[in-house]
Amino acid sequence: MHKIHFAALLVTIISLTFNKVNAQQTSTTNTVSSIEAKVIFITTNKTTSLVFPIAIRSVDRGSQDVLARQVEEADNILQLKAGKENFPETNLTVITADGNLYSFQVNYKVSPAELVFKFSEDSIEHSSNGQGIKVVRFKAKASTDVEIVSTGNEVLKIKKRIVYGVHDRRYNMKIKLRGVYTKSDVLYFQLECTNLSNINFDVEMFQFYIRDQFRAKRTAVQEVEIKPYSIFGNHANFKAESSELFVVAIPKFTIPFAKYFTIAINEKNGGRNLHLNIRGHAIVEAKRLAE
Repeated sequence: MHKIHFAALLVTIISLTFNKVNAQQTSTTNTVSSIEAKVIFITTNKTTSLVFPIAIRSVDRGSQDVLARQVEEADNILQLKAGKENFPETNLTVITADGNLYSFQVNYKVSPAELVFKFSEDSIEHSSNGQGIKVVRFKAKASTDVEIVSTGNEVLKIKKRIVYGVHDRRYNMKIKLRGVYTKSDVLYFQLECTNLSNINFDVEMFQFYIRDQFRAKRTAVQEVEIKPYSIFGNHANFKAESSELFVVAIPKFTIPFAKYFTIAINEKNGGRNLHLNIRGHAIVEAKRLAE
C-alpha cells in the first residue's frame, strides 16, 4: 500500500515539474515577436523618398549598393537610389528620435510603382498587428529626444491662444504665432497657417534665423541661422481653404531689442513666401510647461 502511495506521489511531482517547465518555456516564447519588414523598390535614375514622423537619428544599409542621403533642410526625410542595376536583395534600418526602429527589405526594380513612402503615428500604432512597417521599441539614444517629441505633441494639442499680433499675410496666405512655450531649455513655437486661396501650398523649405530689425545704408543684414530640433504636425503642405497647426521645437535663445527671430516658409514651385518676425519679448515671456 505504501509503495502504491509513494509511486502516485512521485508521478504527481514529476507531472507538476514538467508543467512548470513547459509553462516557463511557453511564457518565454510569447515574449518574442516578429513582424515582416516592409518591402521597397529602388532604381538608379529615380529617387525614392521615405518621410518619417520625426527626425532621423541613425541609418544602416545592408549593402553599399543602396545609396542613402538624409535631407539637410528636413531631418525626417531619407532619399534612396540604387548604386547599380539588379543588385542582390538587401535591407535598410532607420532609427528615429522617438525611439522607433524601422526595418525595410530593399530590392531593385527598373521602374518602381511608388517613389514616396510617408509614415505617420497611425502606421506605428497599427504595426503591432502586422500592418505597415516593422517597429521595435528600444531605449532612446538621448532622453531629451523622447522628451522633445512628447512635449512637441503636447503643445500641438493646446487649443488656447496666448500670443496675439504676431502674423504675416500675403498672397491669400496667413501665418500667425499662437503661443511660445518652454521646457528643459527648449522653446516650442505653436503656429497656425491658413490658406485662403483656391490653390494648395506645398512647402519647399523652412528657414529659422535671427536678423537685425534695422540696418544702416550700405551695410549687409546680419543673419544667424538656427536649426530646429524638429517640427510637429502637418507642415509639408497647406490645402486650399484650410488651416493647419504645427509646432517648432528650437534650442533656447533670447534676442536683444534690435533683432527679430524670423520664421520663413518658401513655397515649392511658387512665389508665395511667408516671413513671420517675432520680437524678443514674445520669447522671454514664453509660458513654462511642467517638468
